[in-house]
Amino acid sequence: MNLLIQNVIEQLQNNFLSPVSPSRLTFAQYENKFGIIKYPLYICIVKLITHKKTIVMTKGIFIDVENRKIEEVLLDTTNVPQYKVIQNLVGGNMEYLPTQIKGNDLIINEEGRYMFEKGFVIEGWNDKLYGSGLLLGFDENTGNNIDTTLSVEEVSEMVLFVEVRIGEGEFIEVSSW
Repeated sequence: MNLLIQNVIEQLQNNFLSPVSPSRLTFAQYENKFGIIKYPLYICIVKLITHKKTIVMTKGIFIDVENRKIEEVLLDTTNVPQYKVIQNLVGGNMEYLPTQIKGNDLIINEEGRYMFEKGFVIEGWNDKLYGSGLLLGFDENTGNNIDTTLSVEEVSEMVLFVEVRIGEGEFIEVSSW
């Protein structure tokens, strides 16, 4: 048992719950003899102290069209649903591309075509994508997103940044591979 928990319980036992009877078993003796904690209060304290929050982080690759960068990101979904974190990254409502990029999901802003002039083209998809994108792995058994299986270097080789301005004539600026 964790030493901190044992100390807290022993202090409680000695200071607050100590009966007058000299035949009373100590916490350690009781635990060795019966393998359980005698008082419900102890159980509550043990659960309170040992309760640990699970930190959930998912590794993704963020395609940042504003800064023309591709970088690894960790999505912290400990206190926030994953879709909210993704929406924050892509700048609005998210949309999964109906195809996978080397076994990974590509998520973009579903209204990006109407909101952004900057975008990118990615190997495995035959059209321009407007706004930033996020690549996450995909678990076939659960359908959940998991850590991406791609590296920043692999994605950098597959992405081409583009900028489209529509006005008197269509202007397309393309960066090199």
